[in-house]
Amino acid sequence: MAFPTTYAGWVQIIKDWIDVDELSDSKIQVCLDLGHTTLNSDLNSQFMESQAPITVVTAGVPLDLLAHVPDYSRIRVLSSGQNGQPLLGLPFNEYQKRVGNSYVDGAPYWGEPDHPWFYSIEAMQLYVWPPAAATSALELSYYKIVTPLGAGVESNEFTDHHPDLLLYAACLEVSRFIVEDERIPVWQQAYEAGVLRANEEAKAAKMGSTPLRRMVNLYQTRGTYPGVWG
Repeated sequence: MAFPTTYAGWVQIIKDWIDVDELSDSKIQVCLDLGHTTLNSDLNSQFMESQAPITVVTAGVPLDLLAHVPDYSRIRVLSSGQNGQPLLGLPFNEYQKRVGNSYVDGAPYWGEPDHPWFYSIEAMQLYVWPPAAATSALELSYYKIVTPLGAGVESNEFTDHHPDLLLYAACLEVSRFIVEDERIPVWQQAYEAGVLRANEEAKAAKMGSTPLRRMVNLYQTRGTYPGVWG
């Protein structure tokens, strides 16, 4: 089957698959948008990966992620711009605990490090500790939000690399308007299997088939800064 190459073509192929005459183009378009939303949440495709440098403006002030990276969806890796070392991600409550425990009489327990060690994200604000110096750089690797098809957008990462999943996702959204259609479980199964396969293929494309070894963060092995990890 040849997949469409235009927005109008995608609306038409979904109508053809659903084969329900009373559904308007506007409903199909909304369901196509919803299909994009679902894929942006479920899919971890290498074609959704992106990178963005973030320049710290004021030391110690959290960074507004969406202001710096408007298409941000979820994080992959955050690295220090000074040495490229990945920072350790923490839940916000653990981050606050670590920051609190790292002070003795109001001063950092380990002295003044030259770059951050760990980070947390809360309410789309990026916190790093120790504070990154003003004008220093962080490197964010993340999954981006793929722009849905529409006026001026005839194709995207989903239509180019995962057209089957976009079709199934959109048809499942349209199925909300259909009563007792026996095709729905088939679409659901095909969608779930396709997402699982695509996510596994993304891992294999980057890491191959070699058994993986989880590496401990470099800072955890040095033992130079007691009190930070305990």
